[in-house]
Amino acid sequence: MTTTKKPLRGTYWVLDRRQILCLVSARRHDLLDKLAAVGPMSIRELAPLLGATAPSLYHHVQKLLEVGLVLQVGERTIKRKKEKIYGPLAPRMRLSKSFADPANRAVVDKLANALMRQIARDFRKGSRSPTARFAGGGRNIGLARLVGAPSRQELARINGLFDDIADILWASAGHKGPLVSVAWSLAPVLVRRTRRDRTGS
Repeated sequence: MTTTKKPLRGTYWVLDRRQILCLVSARRHDLLDKLAAVGPMSIRELAPLLGATAPSLYHHVQKLLEVGLVLQVGERTIKRKKEKIYGPLAPRMRLSKSFADPANRAVVDKLANALMRQIARDFRKGSRSPTARFAGGGRNIGLARLVGAPSRQELARINGLFDDIADILWASAGHKGPLVSVAWSLAPVLVRRTRRDRTGS
């Protein structure tokens, strides 16, 4: 008998340390993102979206199942062969609350490194894609690093815009448009004060 489960509704906050550790793998993070964006799929269907072979994904799916971030949501028969269908635990999964816990600092640093490597891969592949658009309203590729000194109100606006972008992407789950990867990093820049700054002279 196959056990299938229903996903949670709304937002799931990833706070469990085992789940965060599981997502330190860029492959698993990407797998989870693709399931959330496209909808429930078999490993056979997932493989081309990840640029991988199906056998190479079984281990990663199993790890995500073990920590509860992925669920088996169904099963079907294709050419007399049964295949399991997998989906994310929830339509929206967020990690940001786990960043605030000092106990998670080391694992969050590893997670950031893995995500930055995946971002670089996404950009490299995307910039060479025949569907890449570098300008205009249909632009689907860009890269920037900006440093500024926003006021508290301006920083609140920036964070609101990030939340809006996330909401747009989450709401697009299951649409038939081409997939895009959007990533951002927001971090305070620590500036060392010079002796002149300290003395005021």
